[in-house]
Amino acid sequence: MNDLLSPEQRQALAELDKLKSAIAKGLSYNPETGEFINKIMRSGHAKKGEVAGNLSQLGYIRIWIAGRSYYAHTLAFVCMEGRFPLPGHEIDHINHDKSDNRWSNLREVKRAENHRNKELQSNNTTGMHGLYWSVRDKVWTARITVDGRGISLGTFKSKFDACCARKSAEKKYGFHSNHGKKVA
Repeated sequence: MNDLLSPEQRQALAELDKLKSAIAKGLSYNPETGEFINKIMRSGHAKKGEVAGNLSQLGYIRIWIAGRSYYAHTLAFVCMEGRFPLPGHEIDHINHDKSDNRWSNLREVKRAENHRNKELQSNNTTGMHGLYWSVRDKVWTARITVDGRGISLGTFKSKFDACCARKSAEKKYGFHSNHGKKVA
């Protein structure tokens, strides 16, 4: 079977095997809490019995294992599925909390699907993705982006009507019900 694989595929398979072996030896994943516990002392900073990993600047847990740093959600996926995410796929944190690696909070999705479950940005002033107030025209504009294409949903005199148009479009295009919500 390995003869049918490209050099890149063989390399990825070797990396996966090395990683699975290192996880089995050095870490224990609890799918209920999302935590990895060090089974052995892996370094001066990774002591036996302690929670593994550090919080990155982006808010993800990173764990050094098998000679490199991995996101904890990737390790959780490998532990539970025995493989890396498929090409073009990502691991989505359903509740938007990047440090919550409980198995029930993770799902494998295509990038476009992951973009349909985004947290509301901190600089958003309208309280909803895709709503804009036009000072010049004195109307609300609703827009949505689907598969990289911007779609105008119209202009509205009331914010409520613009919100309804946006929510309707989110439902039509299969956005996750958490899309636009802030992390609790």
